[in-house]
Amino acid sequence: MWTSLHHFEEEWLARRQSLILELSTKPPSLDEEWWRRGRAGSAEPPAGFGAGPRRSATGSKDRGLELDMRKRFARLATGAQPAVVKVLSFGESSGVKKLVKYVSRGGEIAIENERGERYGGQDAPAAIYSDWRPVLGNRHASRDIGLFTVEISWRSPDLRLPSDSQAILKSVFTDRPFAFAVSQAAHATKIEGVVVLYSPTQGRLVATGDDYDAAKERLKNALAEKADAVELRITGQGHGVRFGTALLRRLVESRTGQVRNDRGEFVADVKAAKSLVQREWRSRLQSRGPRDTIHVLVAAPLGTDATRFQDAVRNFLAHEFRGHRYIFAVHDPENDPRPLHDGGKRPHPHAHAVIATLSDYGDRLKVWISDLARWRTRFAENARANGIDLEMTERRETASSPAYSHKQVRPTNYVGRTTFEGTSAAGQHRYENKRWEVPHLSRSDYGRHSELARQNWQMLAIEGRTEAVRQFAMRTLARFEEADRRNGQQAAFLRTPSLGAEGFPSAAGKQSGNAKPEIQHRFEQEGSTVNNGQQRGRSSPVPNQQGHADPQRRQEKEGTDVQNKRSVRSVSSAAASLLDAIGRARETRVSFHSDDYDSDAARSDAKRMIEAGISRFAEILGEKRDSPREEPNAPRPPRSPEQARDATSIQTREDRGGETERSAREGSPDAAARIKSQTVESGRAPSERKLNRDDYER
Repeated sequence: MWTSLHHFEEEWLARRQSLILELSTKPPSLDEEWWRRGRAGSAEPPAGFGAGPRRSATGSKDRGLELDMRKRFARLATGAQPAVVKVLSFGESSGVKKLVKYVSRGGEIAIENERGERYGGQDAPAAIYSDWRPVLGNRHASRDIGLFTVEISWRSPDLRLPSDSQAILKSVFTDRPFAFAVSQAAHATKIEGVVVLYSPTQGRLVATGDDYDAAKERLKNALAEKADAVELRITGQGHGVRFGTALLRRLVESRTGQVRNDRGEFVADVKAAKSLVQREWRSRLQSRGPRDTIHVLVAAPLGTDATRFQDAVRNFLAHEFRGHRYIFAVHDPENDPRPLHDGGKRPHPHAHAVIATLSDYGDRLKVWISDLARWRTRFAENARANGIDLEMTERRETASSPAYSHKQVRPTNYVGRTTFEGTSAAGQHRYENKRWEVPHLSRSDYGRHSELARQNWQMLAIEGRTEAVRQFAMRTLARFEEADRRNGQQAAFLRTPSLGAEGFPSAAGKQSGNAKPEIQHRFEQEGSTVNNGQQRGRSSPVPNQQGHADPQRRQEKEGTDVQNKRSVRSVSSAAASLLDAIGRARETRVSFHSDDYDSDAARSDAKRMIEAGISRFAEILGEKRDSPREEPNAPRPPRSPEQARDATSIQTREDRGGETERSAREGSPDAAARIKSQTVESGRAPSERKLNRDDYER
């Protein structure tokens, strides 16, 4: 019987693997391809055309992103609230019962699974664990911190551990950090301590392994001449920084002033113990934990109807986690049995969901940042379908401060909105910035997505349908300006190109559309200032000043500087375009939700952009390398009389042309006729005069 079941399982796994391979290599159907091309990736195909979000090729990706962003910003400006979907934690199979008990408030709140079945009472956690047992693994979290005890029986009562007793323990634990305290008695010494079990050279120390036996032998050999008996025991093991902090804190409180680290430095108090684990031991733990479950929080604004919110959460989970087993429960202030002082009865309704990462088909759920954005978008759509005005937002689109984690703060008051205090100076600073919504943009936020968000906010500030929308967009732009000022960047209006009515840069450098008078006047004033400055730099003659012996050499030096600056700008722009192409190529690698057609198209576009960027960069560097460089004080070769006469005639014609242009700007009546005649004359000049080619180009 067992043999037949074993063969049946192997055959089923083989057929499943072949089916997955066939689906992954199958080209899209004609109907699905027609829908994608017709809608340009702006919407999903109907239910009959396949499930899951679709992505367009890179050529139309920016345009689709811009239209979607403009719609989302317009909804936010008209009162939509941000959709909140957070991943609180990952857990192992042994913690399922505890997590379900927390979500159900000890069985007092009914929980609902993926099939719509409802559980309640004290038996709900055990029932869920029994139902999920086939998709839960037997993996356990790594054992990172150990509690050890060393007992030494001396041959003579006068013998003691040397003052550098940490050297003996260091020979036992090698390169593993530890902290210990020594207690002395007649004929015996006892050492209690905490040690990091992982070693970069010897691996993880296991209480039943060969490394543990080798550590015992090293300790016996170190004290063989003075001790009759030496015993090393690992009395406890645990996972993570929190467990290590608790052990070391307990040791410091029981042995005040006696605890030292592996360098012989005293660990004075609880604060020093916490700092030792957090700052020095954390990076050396190599902590690993299984991800059998994922805990997701979905929140709604204050005053949201609990029934509508529950329907939106149910539809969202059913769409995003099909094939996975999950449970969820809604906590609202009216039905939450937990008291206020214990963290219950929060003013805004929210839902907790626990999802098994392993599906019924054998594939495991892996969460990326792009998944979180898709979850918020999906939840916002389901919320709007149930009458809740929500919209997906990203922090870099509104210059919002980054969120704080539960490890950086601790709650101090649950009345109304929960107040926290930071567990460190950095945590307090992060909490205050988020609490007061201080504008923030990190260095990595200055990219193509952030610039596109600025441009769309500018469009709303100028062409918004209502005054409230325009004011909201102006306040958001002010947040970007404040974030730029804090980061030492230039103002957004000087860095961002002007947009036309369709969201593209306009030729005249002015905003088109129904703009507000004061905004339009400011754009026109800035544009005229820049244009006048450029005209003055090109056409205004440099006056001869005293102290300049050679005005011609000065003009040649200024022209060289301008050319060098232009070449630097061209190199910078080429490098920026190349980095942007590489960034798009990286995006195609992480877009694993796309099908083969979209992936191939995106990769081809990214490859073409990278090749174009490399070619442009190589051409610019080649021109700079091949162009002759003249020293500013190098003697110029003497000119022949014909070359000097030709150069004089060229300079005279250029001066005459400059005077004609100034006359035309001043409104001279015969300016147009003189410009026309000079244009004709300049057109005949190359055929009438046989200029030297080098002089003419110079």
